Amino acid sequence: MTKHEAIQVLSNKGFFKNIPEELRGDKDVVLIAVRSLYCNDDAEWYGWDYQLEYMSDELKNDRAFIEQLSYYYEEKILKFVSNQLSSDKSFVLNFPCLGRYLKYVSDELKADKEVVLHSVSFDGLSIEFASPELKEDKQVTLIAIKNDYNAFEYISSNLKKDKEIINAVIEHKDWSYYKASYSIQGSVEIAIEAMKRGEDIMHYSPTEFRSNRDFILFAVKINGNNLNYASNELKADMEIAIAAVSNFGPSLAIVSQELRSTKSVVMIAVQNQGSSLQYVPVPLKDDKEVVLAAVSNNGKAIQYASKELQNDFDIVLAAVSNNCMALEYAAERFRSDREIVLKAVNQEGCSLKYANDELKNDREIVLSAVSNNGYSIKFANETLQNDSEILSVSNQNKQKEKRYILFNLD
Repeated sequence: MTKHEAIQVLSNKGFFKNIPEELRGDKDVVLIAVRSLYCNDDAEWYGWDYQLEYMSDELKNDRAFIEQLSYYYEEKILKFVSNQLSSDKSFVLNFPCLGRYLKYVSDELKADKEVVLHSVSFDGLSIEFASPELKEDKQVTLIAIKNDYNAFEYISSNLKKDKEIINAVIEHKDWSYYKASYSIQGSVEIAIEAMKRGEDIMHYSPTEFRSNRDFILFAVKINGNNLNYASNELKADMEIAIAAVSNFGPSLAIVSQELRSTKSVVMIAVQNQGSSLQYVPVPLKDDKEVVLAAVSNNGKAIQYASKELQNDFDIVLAAVSNNCMALEYAAERFRSDREIVLKAVNQEGCSLKYANDELKNDREIVLSAVSNNGYSIKFANETLQNDSEILSVSNQNKQKEKRYILFNLD
């Protein structure tokens, strides 16, 4: 094949590998091969950047010619240059967007701090190809991470625990634990720092974190419900259980059966949220100290107490004092107890609904109820509903309908 024939073939999207070897060192032929596909819409499909793979070794080492070709190839040209050029520092630094093409420079330049800084300043992920020594260099790694926080994946294991490095990852303008690489998500230090900053990461964190005590302990201190993500072993850890129920009482439902039966743990849970009493084993639902702590926090927790304690005056009084609507769950005898019912209707008039019929006909109690909430007249005895004074007070104290609906008292 003559040079003229080769140029005709290449001008029609021919492949350079089909050109005779004696013509692969001809600059005119190489330029035609490059230009013909570079300017073609199908260039990528034809693999135009690999045309240079078949260029002669002499031309791969011709710096002036390679720099001419870089107009078309830019940094990609580094894939095809000679070892001599890939080791030439001044040549390599001429590429402003070196980035991940650091992969194709010599090992000597991969260990050159100036070259690597030049590379990671453009593309932080190019630190993947830096020497092990430079992956240990804090200046290099910080610049890489500030460019792309996913560069964290490639830095040394020692620096992955460095506070400044971790902060650089978390403070990156594009930071998101959800979008981070698996390597970043697998860092306990970064996961904890992300939680400190309010990120909800539990759903995306690696499964091995379920057995990591430091991680789970920190997680439950932020949100006791995060105990759901802990291993069974850690759900049986006293310190973790206490931290969880101190933050969110109902996480008592998640701790081990043994700890759920431990009074000290239960007390912390019900003091945090009285409704946690529903998750307490039956014997402790009959413990007056536990139930009293629960109803003092949330009166309606009395519904979860034993029948015996629902019939205990101290418990009922504490429950109604906290939430008048607890009267609904008190034993029948307390619904006819004047002291307790009066305390309830003074808090919320509509709790009159749960008083017995005798007290619904008690003028003082009904008057107290309508003085608090005019709509409570609905629950009074029919005779008192027509009492002029009670009607007048009721009309004066009728409040927004949403309050009436809130208690679902129809």
